[in-house]
Amino acid sequence: MVMTERPSGPLYRWVADDIADKVESGRLQAGDRLPSEHALCDAYGVSQITVRRALRELKHDGIVVSRHGLGWFISEHPQSGSRTGTVSLLVPDRLDALPIGLLQAMMHALGDADLQVVLRTLEGNWDELEDALYVAAAEQHVAALILVQGESSGLSDRFGGLVEQSPLPIILILRDIDGIDVPAVVLDEDICAATITAHLLSLGHRRIAYVGAEPTSVSGDRRYWGYANTLWDHGADVSLEWVITGQPGSSTFVSRLETLFASEDGPTAVFCSHDIYALQVISALTNIGRACPRDVAVVGMGDDNLCSVAPTPITSVRFDLDGLATAVARQVKGLLLEQEVDTVHVGGRVIQRQSCGSTLPVRKG
Repeated sequence: MVMTERPSGPLYRWVADDIADKVESGRLQAGDRLPSEHALCDAYGVSQITVRRALRELKHDGIVVSRHGLGWFISEHPQSGSRTGTVSLLVPDRLDALPIGLLQAMMHALGDADLQVVLRTLEGNWDELEDALYVAAAEQHVAALILVQGESSGLSDRFGGLVEQSPLPIILILRDIDGIDVPAVVLDEDICAATITAHLLSLGHRRIAYVGAEPTSVSGDRRYWGYANTLWDHGADVSLEWVITGQPGSSTFVSRLETLFASEDGPTAVFCSHDIYALQVISALTNIGRACPRDVAVVGMGDDNLCSVAPTPITSVRFDLDGLATAVARQVKGLLLEQEVDTVHVGGRVIQRQSCGSTLPVRKG
């Protein structure tokens, strides 16, 4: 690739045109890796600034693609000017209702942006996450979207080294992580939890229990604090005896719920961190001869399909998954265009149904 004749025009254009000619003639094939930037500097006798400008021009024309940590490659469709690519969606933990709904929305949004999604679930094996990133890079994916799950403590340590060594640009999904300087598309669960807790307060409830995921978990911590901080802001108490966590359906969990609701001095309303907990609360009330919303109002989060078909239809927060997916697509396209990509926050709205007892009188506590 050594060049002996100097052009009369800009050097970067000369380098870019020569590489493009080699692609067109077949001397460079789709998927071929280009020499390193330093090797290109030596081959063409130009500076690194010139080589980088040439590579940016070729990328803009859809002729080459960059793989973070791996180098530059000839695009699979070098003459199309296409900015298509494949994105890895990495789910470190189990695939529950929220990621499934988000995946469906993302498939649609990324598809509209000419991007494909490959889903990889790691079933709680965090050690495989780094390997999954390198597999995605080897398969020439353009970015990795990582769903932030698991225990909230230690996330910074877990992700710190991973981000620094990642062969692909990373976008965090659902949550951001303190101290990790990568873009994220954040679902504002704390704000959503605060909104629906304030809804219960507006109906006259002051004795509001929490039932759901552990506050120390990623899925519980922001929802719990959204609930708790809203009560404190309104001068209401957060009783630790009214914070019920555990596995829905287990005998211990059901027993704790029934004991909580058997007392006349118990809560008049329950904030549930997920809709499945709201369904469990309504079932426990029925078991002891009490009713929702007559005796205890119940709200959930997520607006799962079960909310509208439950024996008592459940008031819940519907997350803006379409808005979240659209933001992800915009961020990925921004990365491909080498634009600066900032963290985006997405919320939701309350879907009001019978379980919160909006039209019924509320017992004052």
